[in-house]
Amino acid sequence: MVARIKTSKLFSGKMYAKGSPNSCVEDVKGSLEFTLRMAYDDVECNVRQPGLGRYNNDIVIQHHDTIVTSSDLGLAVSCQYDLTNKSVSNEVDLGVRGEARPALSEEVVVDSPNVAMRITDRRGDAAKPAAAVGDPLALRFEILDQNSPYEIFVRDLVAMDGADSSEIVLIDSNGCPTDHFIMGPLFKSIEGGNTGKVCTHLARQIFLMSHAPHL
Repeated sequence: MVARIKTSKLFSGKMYAKGSPNSCVEDVKGSLEFTLRMAYDDVECNVRQPGLGRYNNDIVIQHHDTIVTSSDLGLAVSCQYDLTNKSVSNEVDLGVRGEARPALSEEVVVDSPNVAMRITDRRGDAAKPAAAVGDPLALRFEILDQNSPYEIFVRDLVAMDGADSSEIVLIDSNGCPTDHFIMGPLFKSIEGGNTGKVCTHLARQIFLMSHAPHL
């Protein structure tokens, strides 16, 4: 969780997580922009998780190094994640009297990622235009936007025969191959410095359902 502040005039003071003015703090010396980074699992910054995928914390922007004055500002910061969008909001509710008061609200929406699936050879190159039963291939899943904050987790992958909608489960709900004779393990690739944007499942060999005319 990152709180990034921009001011209209030079600011000197500090910004810190409420309740942790010494252990989770950013000192500012004559700057128009400054940030405070708070890891979700950092107990020193007191980031709370009220629900699944939701985190919040209270921060204080303080002009004096040791005391709180009426000119200081308090902000309530909240982040929420789900499978489609990511919402970031600052809520006006610190529940504090006689101290800094929250006075800011902002919301940002991050679109869900575009994911593509391709059939390639075992090296990741484009598959041949024709293939036969027993040929080793791979299924490549990738997020097209390399700047997306999301990563890939493949589950519930099925193969359909295209004739009567019969299907075989290749990857179960836990992301594991159901039959290691058909589908191999998952490999995550690091391409262009991005980890988790591309993953590949190695198919042991092309197969044909016993009642289907196509691979």
